[in-house]
Amino acid sequence: MDRPKHAADGVKQGAVAALAGVGAGLAALVALPVQGARENGVKGAAIGTMMGVGGAIGLSGLGVGVGVIQVARGVFNTPSDIKSIVQGKEWDNRVHRWVMYNLIEEAQLVLSMDEKSYVQYIRSHGKSVPQSPQPSQDGAEESAGSSTSKTSKRTGAVKETALYDALGVAPDASSAEIKKAYYQAARRSHPDRNPDDETAKARFQVISNAYQVLADETLRAAYDKGGKESLEAAPKMDAKAFYTMMFGSEEFEPLIGKMNVLSMMMGAEEEEFPEGEDKDEFRMARMDLEKWKREVTCAMNLVDLIKTFVSGEREAFRTQMEQLSVELSGSSVGSALLAVIGYCYKQEALRALGTANVSGGLSHRLAGAKAAAKVRVHTAKGYANAVKASVSAAGQAYKADKA
Repeated sequence: MDRPKHAADGVKQGAVAALAGVGAGLAALVALPVQGARENGVKGAAIGTMMGVGGAIGLSGLGVGVGVIQVARGVFNTPSDIKSIVQGKEWDNRVHRWVMYNLIEEAQLVLSMDEKSYVQYIRSHGKSVPQSPQPSQDGAEESAGSSTSKTSKRTGAVKETALYDALGVAPDASSAEIKKAYYQAARRSHPDRNPDDETAKARFQVISNAYQVLADETLRAAYDKGGKESLEAAPKMDAKAFYTMMFGSEEFEPLIGKMNVLSMMMGAEEEEFPEGEDKDEFRMARMDLEKWKREVTCAMNLVDLIKTFVSGEREAFRTQMEQLSVELSGSSVGSALLAVIGYCYKQEALRALGTANVSGGLSHRLAGAKAAAKVRVHTAKGYANAVKASVSAAGQAYKADKA
């Protein structure tokens, strides 16, 4: 169990441990007699009942015991918790200890990490900080559209190769190779990167159409067999909207980082793991490290963005923000995305002002509590709308099957 930071946290963790133990005990009490009866009749049921009672007592006792220990640990840690708060320290959920937060030090730590060193850092509760070479910018961009792949090549003849040629890949290319080729080709031909090239927009759309077909196994199989004639009814998204959905809008990267859906689409079979490492743990570490790096990079960018304001040049800052908003709102889905980013940053800023480390004033505390409640309500509404949409879609699918 994790180290509880104070008594309340200890009670929470203790309750979870106790409930888990009691739940496992009750499950054993019910399941073992049934299993025994199936395997050996009445005799098996009797033996299973005795084992179930023993399991229920043992597991429940173990869960309650762990719960008591966690409560005791929480009570023991409460004085140091109070002292840390007074000192202005923050609780680090990754390593489960109090730290004096410093953005520059955090950036130096996380931006030099790879997945293996991150796993070591977490396992040692922040005591082991192995250094890894910082990847180059070119390498980072390359990795956004690629991963080491062991996917087998496709075999068989195809009717035509125009779509493969548009991406610069062979007809037997793996899905990962096609994704990598699309990222590189679309990035080179993006109209925003080639404002003086009148052919860029058409070339960009051709690349997008090719990927939308070849990324779909069903459409790809139909194309391989029948060529473009078999794709006449296939819907196609606008190239810019599709690129933004896949990779995010590059103009917004300093504010939100790389919103790259492509890495989520990569299957586990396309990933490589170090020898002897647990794949699930390493995969989670990879995702968490990527998220952490993105957060720290965005924070560093925001520091640079508000330097003018902090230095007292308010009018210059306002002019700078107005120019930036005009630039960002002019890109694909820019206005909507800018509004969402502004809302999120505003709410998080209000929540931060309500903490003792930032301000601690009564008005700021109230504003922070209000912002936190607003975020929870907004999140709950989002989940409710998602469930509602899922139920509606299921109903429509059921009606379509009955028709």
